[in-house]
Amino acid sequence: MKKIVLLLAVLMLTSTAFGQRHKKKKYSISHAFGGSYIVYSEPDNTAGGIQDIATTLNYTPRFNFYRVPKKDIVASIGSDVELGFNFSSYGGQNYTNFTYQIPIIASLNFGHASHPDSRSGFGGFVGAGYNFHSKTFQVSATQRKNLMLKGIVLQGGLRFMMQGRSTTLKFSYTKSSYDLTKLGPSYIGNYNLNIISLGLSTNIGEF
Repeated sequence: MKKIVLLLAVLMLTSTAFGQRHKKKKYSISHAFGGSYIVYSEPDNTAGGIQDIATTLNYTPRFNFYRVPKKDIVASIGSDVELGFNFSSYGGQNYTNFTYQIPIIASLNFGHASHPDSRSGFGGFVGAGYNFHSKTFQVSATQRKNLMLKGIVLQGGLRFMMQGRSTTLKFSYTKSSYDLTKLGPSYIGNYNLNIISLGLSTNIGEF
């Protein structure tokens, strides 16, 4: 986790330097800020369906390391940091807990906002990577455990102009699993969780 935070710090610290160079179209840094709505689904739960929800603020930095010559097609690596609160219930009571996720995602971007010099009116992206998601597990009415859920994340979305602002509409899916024996000898098996996120962000820059 420390390595991931360090990578994000490097991305932010180098954004100014690369921002001065992006006219050369070799490398560039892109950013977006927004919010997301997260749904948690437990596939092994006999009740099925949605178990918990969360709302978060998110920051999306990415390093664009390759651009197809004279095309708005760019390969990048970055993250989609989300900080917020998850809302759950146990025994008829409602609980609010802090949650966050820090994925590392490689993506292919095309069209609008794919890089700082793009002038396309519409675009999108697809990507995949590995997600680190912190969520609180309500063990009982008085006890809770913080779990670090890990798994492959798939992401995609659209970029377009909306009311004069460059906007990203994105979707991500993470299939995660946690070994419950880490909580103590009274727990067995795995806690499987599908993490589904839908977000809306503003792309930073002039497009």
